[in-house]
Amino acid sequence: MIRQLLSALMLLALPAASLLAQEGPYVPCVGCDELTQVPYPEPGHWYNPDQSGSGLALEFQNGIMAGYYFGYGVTGEPEWTLITNRLIRSEQPGVMWELEVEPNRFTGGNCLGCPYQAPNAPEVLPPIRIEFLQRAYARVTLNDGSVQFMVPIMYGDAGKAFFAEQTPYLLPLVSYNPYVSLWTLVFKRYSEEEHAPWTWFSGVFMIQQGRIPSGGGYEGKLVYKVLQPVNPPEVSAPFGDIFCDLDEAFDEPFCVLIAGGLNPINKPGFRIPIGNFTDSRFFGETEGGDTVQGFRLQYD
Repeated sequence: MIRQLLSALMLLALPAASLLAQEGPYVPCVGCDELTQVPYPEPGHWYNPDQSGSGLALEFQNGIMAGYYFGYGVTGEPEWTLITNRLIRSEQPGVMWELEVEPNRFTGGNCLGCPYQAPNAPEVLPPIRIEFLQRAYARVTLNDGSVQFMVPIMYGDAGKAFFAEQTPYLLPLVSYNPYVSLWTLVFKRYSEEEHAPWTWFSGVFMIQQGRIPSGGGYEGKLVYKVLQPVNPPEVSAPFGDIFCDLDEAFDEPFCVLIAGGLNPINKPGFRIPIGNFTDSRFFGETEGGDTVQGFRLQYD
């Protein structure tokens, strides 16, 4: 894990002088125009894998984003700016959240290990626009009009581009070893009362490492087995499966949680756009607007 973290951070530190023609990865969102519920974006380090060397470090609390841009000035010196504003639910097709921020550039502070010195008053830079298309997929329009597509860095688990011909997006392996992959699944029945307590149900589950079976009903598909612990504690019962496949109409990947077993809301199919499936969280929705959120335990 430490080696993965160091490798990821080294990617962020690579010079970005040689710009590639691509502006970032493409992450499809099959059927997203039919979905009505949206999760908050993924906190962490975001970057464009095609142009490593700079990026964003973002955090989200109660609908407010705060974070930093880290990169370089026009002469190559390191530079960081503070960005913060409230997320706005977007009315644009294909966009979940949007916001504009005026970066604040800080200079004149102390070096690492040097006596404290307050930085100069921040310089307010021209605004940039950030649009979150999926939980782990963003479009960033910079103040020069250029566009970058960004995704979070995954370093706490392994990931793989299972659908490399369609997208370079890394779906998590959800490594089973050396630790059991424990998740809390939170189900919510659709209701106009968003915070009504009777609409929410939750439980702890185990999700096994993603695999592509060579036989059976899921042959050739990416499958994560979902198990529910029962008494005695070493016993578990099948609960359902998360399977990912190519959509027949668009030839693009999507994932679905097929929940059976002790499914608390008796809804078998929760569509999970691949950009809503990360190593620490996932978010799915049924045709009727019921939702499931997965929170990985002992992970962050």
